[in-house]
Amino acid sequence: MSPPGLPAAALAALGYWRGLGAPPAHVARRTGLPLEICTAALAGLPLAPLPPIAGYPSRLPWPQRTAAALIAESLTARDPAADMIILAREGSLPAGEVRALVARIAAGLAAAGAGPERGVAIDATPRLESVLVAMATLLLGAPLLRLAGIVDAAGFAAWLTAAPVAAVISVDAAWAGAEPALRLGLDGADAPDFADWLDACPAVEALPSATVDPGDTALIGFTSGSTGAPKLVRTSHEAVFRATEAMQMLFGFGEDDIFCTATDFSALSAFRSLITLPLITGGRVALPSEAARQAPLALAADCAETGVTRLTAVPAVLRGLIAARGRLAPLPALRSVFSGSGILDQATRDRFAAAFGVPVIDYYGGREFATALYADPDGRETISSAGGLPCNCLLAIVDDDGAPVAEGAVGMIMVHSDCLMQDDPAGSHPDWRGWHETGDLGRRDAAGRLQVVGRRREVIKARDGSLVFPIDIEAQLMAMPDVAEAAVIGVADATGVEHIIAAIVAAAPLAADFEHRARAHVLAAAGQSRVPARVIPVAELPRVGAAAKLDRAALRARLAPLVADLT
Repeated sequence: MSPPGLPAAALAALGYWRGLGAPPAHVARRTGLPLEICTAALAGLPLAPLPPIAGYPSRLPWPQRTAAALIAESLTARDPAADMIILAREGSLPAGEVRALVARIAAGLAAAGAGPERGVAIDATPRLESVLVAMATLLLGAPLLRLAGIVDAAGFAAWLTAAPVAAVISVDAAWAGAEPALRLGLDGADAPDFADWLDACPAVEALPSATVDPGDTALIGFTSGSTGAPKLVRTSHEAVFRATEAMQMLFGFGEDDIFCTATDFSALSAFRSLITLPLITGGRVALPSEAARQAPLALAADCAETGVTRLTAVPAVLRGLIAARGRLAPLPALRSVFSGSGILDQATRDRFAAAFGVPVIDYYGGREFATALYADPDGRETISSAGGLPCNCLLAIVDDDGAPVAEGAVGMIMVHSDCLMQDDPAGSHPDWRGWHETGDLGRRDAAGRLQVVGRRREVIKARDGSLVFPIDIEAQLMAMPDVAEAAVIGVADATGVEHIIAAIVAAAPLAADFEHRARAHVLAAAGQSRVPARVIPVAELPRVGAAAKLDRAALRARLAPLVADLT
């Protein structure tokens, strides 16, 4: 018989963890259920309904499902003479040299006090020092705080109050506003030089052998701070490893793959491309030059030189590559592109695939939660256009009362997963204890694919009372050949009525009748209630954070004066 009084959501979560083989104490922490119920469930207590595991059971026993174990095993098992890290325009490092450098860095960080209680802060840029420090930090069982240029020195000091570190390693002297035990500079920053410090570290043979639990914190990041205070976001070793393992199983990566990203690894998508996917596959990582982090032409040249097979890039980079297509080096080795840390629209995906002959797989979509969710590998949809494939997570779509909605109806996305952040906020629905209340809105089709339609706070109420999801209109506008990017917001007039306002970045010079044609295009595709009151060309859309996420609040502030006469 089933445990008495448990809602369906709790039963589903217990079935999920039983399929993963996690120990009862961990399941109790992640579900919020009493330990005795979790112990009985995992021992084989019949559950009804018991869903199948949503994704891939792990190949490894529970204690080994950590980023630390993955790093240690890969560095130890590889042929010391085989290339492991390729430096664009500079050469490569064999596995033996990488292992020696990581062991040396780990010893120096441990001497500075890095460990489970005090982490290490490093620039989240795809560069050699960051990769080596990240590996060393995780092997010590110390949290890795990823620095991204979204706060000033005062904001950084607030970060370190929330997440104390033993070392800060950065190109930005402002990061040294706090007083960790160790401050090191990169690229001539106003601090002791990292290279000099590394030279002074003792040469050691053995990698650190810290005891790391899958539930321990691996990565620390922060939200953009749009609320005025940084919000700590922790990701466990379990989540890093399982998201990596699921991705390898789903996409079939192998030893011959070369991974690359020009994107900061403030997002897990880029972190996997830089570190964990090359390790779990036995493949290699190509680190782009500094120029490639800024310019599509340089990125394409680096990818061509290093033979990149799997590229991770934000949508803005993909659009830059499309625009520069006629001047780019050929990319014959490229097999697939993964779009992360931004909303990938269908038009950009289709144009890139047509221009380069490789698929673009969306593993972000218009969502805020971080777990294993991808566009269908063999399909053409993005997550925002109904191609979301749940992997290693349970998903539910619920209404404001927490009740599941009908198939195809829009509701809030609830998620339960071993790939989620550790700091899930307390939800407002008691029946969904242990599930992540994402704040994202979505719908699912009969095949179980998820379409993310936007954030709950971004929904616009049309004049006829219906709800308008900006992403639907943005997709229609970006299907027009003369539109490179589009963003839709709601702007209230003096009477409180919301109006749909669209901002577009042009892909080519616009004709005088563009706004009329754009509104007619949306009318024909989506109906009168979705037609924007204005379609306003802008030079660029405002962005926030290293991941260059659209800043809708800034866009609203910019456009509001231009549409003050809506009434």
